[in-house]
Amino acid sequence: MEKKICPICGNPYTGHPALSRTDDKTEICSDCGIRQSLQSIGISPEEQEKILSIIHRPQSNLGATLLRFRAESCLKLGRHTDSGEEK
Repeated sequence: MEKKICPICGNPYTGHPALSRTDDKTEICSDCGIRQSLQSIGISPEEQEKILSIIHRPQSNLGATLLRFRAESCLKLGRHTDSGEEK
């Protein structure tokens, strides 16, 4: 596969690019695409980096890590329930 350079972060990437939300035509790396998406819903840069670090973890830990992150996020938003479902 051809290596491309992301115009936002300057990092090389391969595979399918994301389209930048700023113009819907500039091809960017998937990490920058995820950052733009998360930013559009008000997620702070610090939380964006936490989410990206979870995505890049080995798959063996991913399920437990995502459940822990969801629980922490729900607690911050006041959506904690005993059944595990959001209210």
